[in-house]
Amino acid sequence: MVEQPGNPITPRFDVLARDDDDDSDGESSCKGRRPSAPIPDEVASAEQEWSTVPVKPPSKKRKKIPKKDSPNYPSISYSSRSRLQSTIKISDLQSLVLYILANGVSPQWVSVRHFTAIRKVVVVMVPGLERRMFHNGVKADDEDRSLLEQAESRLRAETGLKAAEDEDALPLNGYRPLELSKDALQEPLRPLADMFEHVWPVLSPGDERGSQLHSPIAAMLQSPLPKAQDKKAPGAQPPREAHAWEDKPTTIRQMIASAEQLRENDFAIHPMLLETDEQKLAETCRRQKLQGTTGGEWVETEVGSSDAVQSPSDEGKPDDPTAGREVLAMDCEMCKTSDGELALTRISVVRWDGSVVMDELVKPERPITDYLTPYSGITKAMLEPVTTTLKDIQSRLLRLFHARAVVVGHSLNADLAALWMSHPYIVDTSILYPHPRGSPLKSSLKWLAQKYLGREIQKGHGSSGHSPIEDALACLDLVKQKCQRGLSWGTREASAESIYKRIARTPIPAKFSSHPNTGLGRTGAVVDCGRPDKGLGAAATFCIGCQSDDEVVQGIKSAVNGDQDGKLVPAGGVDFVWARLRDLALVQGWWNNNNNNNTNNNGNKENSNGDEKEPTDSDDDGHGVESSVHGCDNARVRDALTESVRQVVDIYDSLPPCTAFIVYSGSGDPREMARLQALHQQYRREFATRNWDDLSVQWTDDEVQSLRQATKKARESMAMLVVK
Repeated sequence: MVEQPGNPITPRFDVLARDDDDDSDGESSCKGRRPSAPIPDEVASAEQEWSTVPVKPPSKKRKKIPKKDSPNYPSISYSSRSRLQSTIKISDLQSLVLYILANGVSPQWVSVRHFTAIRKVVVVMVPGLERRMFHNGVKADDEDRSLLEQAESRLRAETGLKAAEDEDALPLNGYRPLELSKDALQEPLRPLADMFEHVWPVLSPGDERGSQLHSPIAAMLQSPLPKAQDKKAPGAQPPREAHAWEDKPTTIRQMIASAEQLRENDFAIHPMLLETDEQKLAETCRRQKLQGTTGGEWVETEVGSSDAVQSPSDEGKPDDPTAGREVLAMDCEMCKTSDGELALTRISVVRWDGSVVMDELVKPERPITDYLTPYSGITKAMLEPVTTTLKDIQSRLLRLFHARAVVVGHSLNADLAALWMSHPYIVDTSILYPHPRGSPLKSSLKWLAQKYLGREIQKGHGSSGHSPIEDALACLDLVKQKCQRGLSWGTREASAESIYKRIARTPIPAKFSSHPNTGLGRTGAVVDCGRPDKGLGAAATFCIGCQSDDEVVQGIKSAVNGDQDGKLVPAGGVDFVWARLRDLALVQGWWNNNNNNNTNNNGNKENSNGDEKEPTDSDDDGHGVESSVHGCDNARVRDALTESVRQVVDIYDSLPPCTAFIVYSGSGDPREMARLQALHQQYRREFATRNWDDLSVQWTDDEVQSLRQATKKARESMAMLVVK
């Protein structure tokens, strides 16, 4: 091989050289290389050994942080000529974060200049901030038109809109942002105008048709998988696994519903799970409501103490998903009797191996008015020769449901209510596989079997009825799949990817010379009250739990800049921070202290539980800020708002240059929506078992429209964004 003139071969990495004087062919082993210098005699006399010749790669010039007045300084700005045709969503804010940190798709609703120079992103959720606080804060004057009117007139002039058309294109009435002006805002909000140029109307995730508000936390911290491009077949689609999904086998012990989950799903709570006299009294009242007018007697399974569920057999059997317990899947069929209640007509129980333990027809004590044959499959001829009663079934089940027995089923609360029985160890597939749109909706067993098992069940639905054995086996197989794949299987986490995992796959650019992890994956932190490591922030590099909003502010500072001693967060901080300030929403009564002290950022509903404060009307004192708040003292709300704004300013001042700062509220006021949802749920429970005249609540078209309007209001959130 002859070296071309003028093109010497220059090694870029460490190369190996060897003395080849004794090569039989007389050629150098490094063919095509020009000897750089004669080999010294002392080297030539050494044995033929390899030696390392270090060659440093050419160093790349690293960029420094641009100056604030430099044309290369990054910015996020809005133009009235941007491609903005609808209200932005929280998912759009998430896409903006991914565009900056993880090479995501460029946003069309906002202009991001020199996004590669943005080094960190901090997102703070402040529930309690509402659109109308900024809308009502604009003073109207006959002589001097308000800022809102000026903005509307300017937009009409730019877009050619007339006064009466396209109202949705106007600031805060639709999807265009409102320009902030210090003089037009009320005193508590004025510091925000020094940081942000606009306040954006944002549509929170939800379903107005189903009157549901989805989690604004999950909308930010959970990145959905790309949609499949192939044509979908009718029916439920097979589940898609998240990126780098790993099975985490578990045991059925981890799936047993807690007392709180049982209470939320209308189960009769077993006395073993009740610890205080207050809980026992409350459970007695609940059972009186559940039993309706029938007046039956409840029976409790004999399980002993709560220690009975703990077993030495759990240890040493990691491959046994039953963890030494007897797993029994149960399904019941009911009919409607003369008192308007549902009564048991058939029960089927199968073991873990699929063998049938019980399959019995049951004759109710009261006359049957509707056999519900299209759903139960029970006919009058089937029950005529039957002599088995409910008490006979109860006696058999009391022997079958012992202290080591775990009962599996779908919406077991209805089955156990028909049996007038309670058991502490329940695994309900309607809880294990939550509805995609969230509680209180529940996925049908037919849909779950089609999606996760690829199985068609209940083919006789609406004609010949269901097979309880078939349903029990489907529940059993769903639980087995959950044991094999992990607790997260069948939830949103399995079909979506944490934003922290998404940014961790993106290396930090080498031009960020001051970053200690240059070349490695980006890091993130979650800062929230309670245990953020138990919720959607579990995938974060650092999880900082706090007890108050002031601690949250300090946690954000530590996450962004690093600790002084580097014990919690190393120097230089992380690249992405999500945090939440709660006090403003707490003062407004969006949730109570009990929920506030026992929360995770897992996206579960945190309001309208327990002792929720009922909204009451209050007079507006003319300050604008409080005009959107009901049921709270105006002075308290004003003080809480002032404090929350001060904390936002404190966070902003602590951020290093070239940091994107996003503040969003998450949702609007959810209290009226929660009240109507609870009313609707109560109506559905009573309607299923009582006559129309016996219902304690009514649900008419007026309530339906009121719930839709309340849901629409709850989805009206806002956001502000800037690059420091």
